[in-house]
Amino acid sequence: MLLTMKKTSILLLFFFIGTFASTAQFQEISLNIGDSLRLGPCTDSSQYGHIDIMIKTRWPNPEAIFDSISGAGFYNWFFDGDIDSHRLPCSYAGQKFKIASYHTYVNDDGSQRTVIFGQFIDKSTVLWIEIENAIQSGEVIP
Repeated sequence: MLLTMKKTSILLLFFFIGTFASTAQFQEISLNIGDSLRLGPCTDSSQYGHIDIMIKTRWPNPEAIFDSISGAGFYNWFFDGDIDSHRLPCSYAGQKFKIASYHTYVNDDGSQRTVIFGQFIDKSTVLWIEIENAIQSGEVIP
């Protein structure tokens, strides 16, 4: 996805059905590149269900950069090289991260999902967040 705006927004609409309510509610959340979000509690006892931590272990092009204002070029900047990845452990609950970029993927069934890439700890560490599910479950707090 090529992002050319100076400040890019992610607009998420969530559909909630209350257990005891007969009406559905919509919640609109606007997230911008550069915004800080907080990690909520885990939905599992040892790891997050919708968040992976990725640590870049090899930088083949150390001079490469991305536009931190719009997020443009982030995907190619980070994913060029070698990366270790696993589910984020619960020990990170409560910590903040910055939205570096996002990407919308098309699933096999034609539906879409949005992944937010969060810069976390240092430039080598990024969170891969299935944002709709992470916010609905409380793993990410806007």
